[in-house]
Amino acid sequence: MSKKLFSMSLIIAFLMCMPLSASAEEISLREGGFYITPMAGGIFYLKDSDVDLDHWGLFGGRIGYMLTRKWSVEGSFDYGFSEFNGPSRSEAGWDEPYDGLNANNYFMTANALYHFEPILSERLRPFALAGIGVGTLQSNMDNTGFLGQIGGGVHYGLTENILLRGEVRALFDTNPSMVNLIVQVGPAFHFGGAAPAPPPPPPPVWKDFDEDGVPDHLDKCPTTPKGCVVDKEGCPLDADVDGVCDGLDECPDTPLGTAVDEKGCPVRVKKVSLSWAQGLTFALGSAKLTKQAEKVLMDLVVLANKNPKAVVEIGGYTDSTGSAVFNQRLSEKRAKAVRNFMILNGITPDRLIAVGYGETNFVATNDTPEGRQQNRRVEFKFLGQDALGLPLLHFKVGKSELTEKSKSDLNDIAEKLKAHPNVRIKITAYTDSSGSPELNKRLSLKRAMMVKKMLVAKGVAPENLKAVGRGANDFLTTNATKEGRQMNRRVELTIFWASGW
Repeated sequence: MSKKLFSMSLIIAFLMCMPLSASAEEISLREGGFYITPMAGGIFYLKDSDVDLDHWGLFGGRIGYMLTRKWSVEGSFDYGFSEFNGPSRSEAGWDEPYDGLNANNYFMTANALYHFEPILSERLRPFALAGIGVGTLQSNMDNTGFLGQIGGGVHYGLTENILLRGEVRALFDTNPSMVNLIVQVGPAFHFGGAAPAPPPPPPPVWKDFDEDGVPDHLDKCPTTPKGCVVDKEGCPLDADVDGVCDGLDECPDTPLGTAVDEKGCPVRVKKVSLSWAQGLTFALGSAKLTKQAEKVLMDLVVLANKNPKAVVEIGGYTDSTGSAVFNQRLSEKRAKAVRNFMILNGITPDRLIAVGYGETNFVATNDTPEGRQQNRRVEFKFLGQDALGLPLLHFKVGKSELTEKSKSDLNDIAEKLKAHPNVRIKITAYTDSSGSPELNKRLSLKRAMMVKKMLVAKGVAPENLKAVGRGANDFLTTNATKEGRQMNRRVELTIFWASGW
């Protein structure tokens, strides 16, 4: 019998080792669930016991409940048949155990189990157990005593509700005094209980192409140059609005409109000055360009086209003849006349800024005709591409409604003005020659006021805006064509700094 029991133990040990090659999906006993486990194995009666029994088979079962994912309680029952070893019946007598006398062992215990985390495979969970109960040995006389046991084993998940259980226990009985070693295996049928929580999803793959700290799926400016300071949407910040982002700008407080290099620092502004002596002439006391002046200005148009990203400031100057107020207005009109000429010859309005400087910044004496002629001049400054140039706004025929392109331009203008609260803007509206002068005057003022309201609604301070209606004046081009009238129906935005209107 011992050889058979030894073979059975080898089979049990083999079954207990099988799970080591299982897949990684976790299947285990569930919290709040019950399990029933029929068991089979062998019992080994150790030599230091009061009785000498043959090693034999042992059969039983478990009924358990999972208190938590790691703790369970169960009741167990085992039965084992064996035979005594000892002297013959004639030698031992009827009341003493003798060789070959049948022995039936019954073990009933209450156990507590602790289930460890999976090892080697997600399906394989070891456990430790301890229990107390009673044991009965039935032979020529019955003996019942207290017993305790300790041991351990493994559960291996086969399916969601079926597991394989293998265990080894040391059992200590008091009547008769025995120490037994038990090895058993069996299926565990699991019922109910909460399904284990699914594993958390893997963290999203966090990519940041431009390495600005904002992940690509949230980055609205995914190609920001490395080193730029960005906002929460990943777009570069540029406090001085010079086109070089904060973080790379070595001169972060550059005044508005200053031409800068790739490091954000001021560069020398290219300046071209044309005076009356060089042929840039107007009719006397007028802002109307002569044919000679138009011919001279075409060279400036060519130069502006060679610098397609630069904003050009057109500054008008007078000599000291006449009143200062008259000279100021005349210089403004002449600067605008030059601007209009360049627009008609292909330079976009947002690249041209007209400024009247009046009788200031003389380049020669006003005491001689030659000196005064040099002072009556127009200077062209080629500023950086990020200078504050503002486009013209155009209206639909007979309406105070902007064209679609001008609506888009107005959004850009509002953002620039909000970024520069020290800038003041004169909003000057013009009409074409259609309609009466009174109607055109009212219509132009209405259009100027409408643009002011739209800018205020977009967050521009109203005290920085002044609306003026000029009616049918200062035409950019002829009113004889539909296209010409469209260009003349416009709003010009003139920049003033904090020095006033």
